[in-house]
Amino acid sequence: MGIRLSELEAESRITLLVSTADNQMRLEGYIKKVINDAVAIIGIDFESPQKLNFDNVKVQLECLLDENVPYLWKQARVVNYKNEYVLQVACEGIRHNRRGSFRVSVSNIGTLKMVGRGSMKVMIKDVSATGFGLADRTKELGLNMGDRANLIYEENGYELNLTGILVRIEEREDMNIYGFEITNLCRDLPKYISFKQRHKN
Repeated sequence: MGIRLSELEAESRITLLVSTADNQMRLEGYIKKVINDAVAIIGIDFESPQKLNFDNVKVQLECLLDENVPYLWKQARVVNYKNEYVLQVACEGIRHNRRGSFRVSVSNIGTLKMVGRGSMKVMIKDVSATGFGLADRTKELGLNMGDRANLIYEENGYELNLTGILVRIEEREDMNIYGFEITNLCRDLPKYISFKQRHKN
C-alpha cells in the first residue's frame, strides 16, 4: 500500500535520489509545505548562491516514516519557481529496501576522514551505487549513527572518493559492521562497480 505526498508533514526529512546515465547522488532536504497529493515546496541542504538545476536528470524521492520504514516515489521532478524548489510526483510512495542495490565485495584498506578525528585506515567490506560498508575487527572505531565521513581508496586505476552518512551498525562477535549511505557524486563509482562485477571470483 502506498502513501500520498499530502500525508507528509511540514519539516519531514526527505532525500532526493538524483541520477544521470553515468552518475548518481543523494541530496538531503525537508518538506516546507505540501500543496496537494502531487506537489510540495521543499528545501534542500545544499549551500550554494545559485539554485540547483534539475533539468535532464532522473529524480526519485525517499522519505523515512514511522519505525524508520523508507518510502520511495519513483517518478518525481523538481523545478525552480519563484525562488523555491517545487517537488512534483506522479504516483504514490511505496515501501522499498534501501539495500537493494547490487553490492560488490571489496576487502581493501581505505582512508576514512572525519571532522575532529582526522584520518584513519579502515577495512572496506563492500560498495554499492548507494552505500559502502566497513568491517571493524578491532572494534575500536567507535562510530555513531549519523556520523559523516569521507572514504578514499584506489583499486585497479579507479579512484574512489565517497562521502557518506552512517545509517547502520551491526555488532557481531568478531567485528562491527558500519553501513554508510553515499551522499556525494563520484564519477568512477559506476565504472568501478561494473568492473568488480565483471571480475568477481
